[in-house]
Amino acid sequence: MEAALSAVSEKCGTEFKNFQHCVAANRDNWEEVCRPQKADFAKCTSENMQFMDLVREGCFLEIRQYERCLKENRTEPTLCEEKRKQVLDCGDTVIRNNQEDSENTP
Repeated sequence: MEAALSAVSEKCGTEFKNFQHCVAANRDNWEEVCRPQKADFAKCTSENMQFMDLVREGCFLEIRQYERCLKENRTEPTLCEEKRKQVLDCGDTVIRNNQEDSENTP
């Protein structure tokens, strides 16, 4: 999941920074003043959420195994570190494959 969030952040970094700068410069009335920047950021993340969907679909088994491990080891979640790593590795692979497919599609 971190890989998907990182990909969205990478794709929407400019929109996020614009929104952040606007909020910082307009602390008293940012909700009004920064609507366009907020809308741009929301639109960008919405358009790029396919990464999250791809990871959820492509890593379903790994995610389920990690969730099961956490439930079984509530008092010692560190025992699930290997499962967590498998989810992150899977997410990276899914995103990388999707990006490669996108680059190779005319």
